[in-house]
Amino acid sequence: MPLLSTLLLMMPLIDVRSPLQAKGIDLQKTAVYAAWTDTAEPIADYQGDKLLNPASTLKLATSYCTLKAFGPNHTFSTRYYSESKPKEGQIQNLWIEGRGDPSLVIEELWLHVQSLKEMGIRRINGSLLIDDSYFDSKDYPGRQENNERAYNAKPTGLSLNYNSIASVSGGETVYRAADNPPVFFGQTLKQLLEESGIKMGGEIEKSKVHEGLSLLLEPKSRPLSWTVWGMNKFSNNFIAESLVKQLGVLEMGTPGSTVNGIRKIEHCLSEIGIPKDAFFIENGSGLSYKTQFSAKNLAKVLIAVHNDPKIAPELISSLSLYGVDGTMKKRNGFKALEGSVRAKTGSLNAISSLAGYLPVEGDRVIAFVIMMNGLKTGLWEAQKVQDKVVETLRIWNKKSSPSS
Repeated sequence: MPLLSTLLLMMPLIDVRSPLQAKGIDLQKTAVYAAWTDTAEPIADYQGDKLLNPASTLKLATSYCTLKAFGPNHTFSTRYYSESKPKEGQIQNLWIEGRGDPSLVIEELWLHVQSLKEMGIRRINGSLLIDDSYFDSKDYPGRQENNERAYNAKPTGLSLNYNSIASVSGGETVYRAADNPPVFFGQTLKQLLEESGIKMGGEIEKSKVHEGLSLLLEPKSRPLSWTVWGMNKFSNNFIAESLVKQLGVLEMGTPGSTVNGIRKIEHCLSEIGIPKDAFFIENGSGLSYKTQFSAKNLAKVLIAVHNDPKIAPELISSLSLYGVDGTMKKRNGFKALEGSVRAKTGSLNAISSLAGYLPVEGDRVIAFVIMMNGLKTGLWEAQKVQDKVVETLRIWNKKSSPSS
């Protein structure tokens, strides 16, 4: 082992209690764990084994297990069928079968329509038949009831624009969850078809694809790495829950369910030394007040990611850069962290978390996890404390480095 690594491993753990002692922080419901990514040796451990609610930092586990299962270049698809190929520019009915693509947006749907037009289709005599049965119809556990905000959108086997609808109110754009995603998809598709010169004769209905239909088109999504990037940069719950259901398809076949997806995540985490009885996950987005995870085990996920060259570039680049983009764009407490720290944020009522990577001198990287539950202060104040903890780790390394 290099001399620098040997010297650092011999040093005592950093005491991070000082930056944690701030107004509104419940030390009994707070945990900090930090370790070297190359050796997994701990650097700081304050209640690292304590089970706490990680909020959206749980998306790190969902990202890791999804990329491990599918690979960064995996794509999802949407299938278009009819009874037969177009004849004299006409088909009878148009079936659209979703295959669980969580990233399909209206611009891509427009391209689908152009492809149908290029096939010579000018009229659909019958109906648009929507098949979203690739996922089960159940809400995911932990999803908030009677909440129409976009972050609470329901994952479905066929979705569009993250199953959210934009409207303008008082000059401000407001996003809400679609009440009926299949109808929302169908109405949008119908409008795009008609605007492109493809006439419609029937209605929008739900109907499962059956044998004997003719496949017209099967456009692919962008790579999974791109989808994970969007999920983590902006903490998109809809994408996370859709990916869990995709894992459910791998685990037990269609329809994909949250229960089966969580089982797949449990198997995945057990392979990196996190046994099933060491945590409880209610869903994959972290939008749950029941999920329990330890800072130490979440750090194990970060270390596993960093040491896996097949997925590390894609997953690490999906994390927000301190002071630069994503959910950490407005964090600016420490100039030295700006553009260097990559991390996933997490927040629920009275809960705030931060987990990610701190590059330090000597070309080494620290994986860190900070979980705060039972907060009696605002989110911004809690984030300032988290930033101070990360800065403490940075300064410690700078002072302890033999070159300083």
